Amino acid sequence: MKQRRASKLFTGAAGVLALTASGCGGGPIADDDERDADAGRDSAGLDSAHDGAAGDGGGIACPSGGGAGGDLIYLMDQQYRLISFDPRLIGNGAGADPFQVIGQVACPAGPSVPGWPVAGAATPFSLAIDRQLVAHVLYTSGQIFDVSTVDATCTPTGFEPAQIAGGRRWDLFSMSYVTDASGGDAERVWIAGGNAGASMTGDLGWLDPGDHTVHPVGSLSNSVEYTPELAGLGDATLWGFYPGAWTAFVQQIDKTTGAGTGPVRSIPGGLGGTVSAWAFAHHDGVFYVFATAGIIETTTLSTIDRSSGQYTLLWRGLPYKIVGAAAPTCAPV
Repeated sequence: MKQRRASKLFTGAAGVLALTASGCGGGPIADDDERDADAGRDSAGLDSAHDGAAGDGGGIACPSGGGAGGDLIYLMDQQYRLISFDPRLIGNGAGADPFQVIGQVACPAGPSVPGWPVAGAATPFSLAIDRQLVAHVLYTSGQIFDVSTVDATCTPTGFEPAQIAGGRRWDLFSMSYVTDASGGDAERVWIAGGNAGASMTGDLGWLDPGDHTVHPVGSLSNSVEYTPELAGLGDATLWGFYPGAWTAFVQQIDKTTGAGTGPVRSIPGGLGGTVSAWAFAHHDGVFYVFATAGIIETTTLSTIDRSSGQYTLLWRGLPYKIVGAAAPTCAPV
């Protein structure tokens, strides 16, 4: 969930490696984490026509060939921009911009759902990417739209907003595709949230691949400050980023119960300030966390290593307010 409730909290907080470098200036903080940059990014030739909507449970192969875009992270910002992000270009010495604006998204969304604290036109709230590299964008109106990762064109879906399931109205939620089996092609959209006020008491569920109905699973942890952002992987695991002023962490989520499971990968000291947007995605063993926080709303990019839990602040002062981040289940695990 992103561009959230006005009361959400986040950080520019202390990472374990690179925070000594920067003060308040914008730009990369750590550039010594070199990554392979041998993959191209020309997605303009990919046919992203997609007849499905918010869920696609049938087996769908990953795009073939280098540069197809299946190994990128995709971002949605509050100003309706769809952006591709290649984490391999950070610190590789080539000088290439890891962020590329695909286009301006103009979906015909209605007004925001009742209870949403921000007046005016609906804005993007969360993002998921399927294996055909079609973005699925949930607006604060409760509507989900298909968005092309080639040119950012928008198509309405068959998702019915404000569904009632499991005793809860599902207005707004984070979303992520997860494969049904490790290494498999079949996937579905998992969601976490509920009504517009479910900032601490959200539920976990998934969307039916056929008719896009909500299937609730169970309550998410009630010992955290906010409902998590989701990231699904091609190894069939589902992960949550749980932000908070004093405690913030990434943890795997049990898809049968909604509870956290396994080690907690913490951000030292929590997030420490007022947050207006956050999102995260996984790529090649690393979680990439985007956050906009503070009175001047500075956007940061941080990483948490999946294996070691090591936290690093990479970038402060990004020119985007990221409200959604997602990688397809084709992305390196």
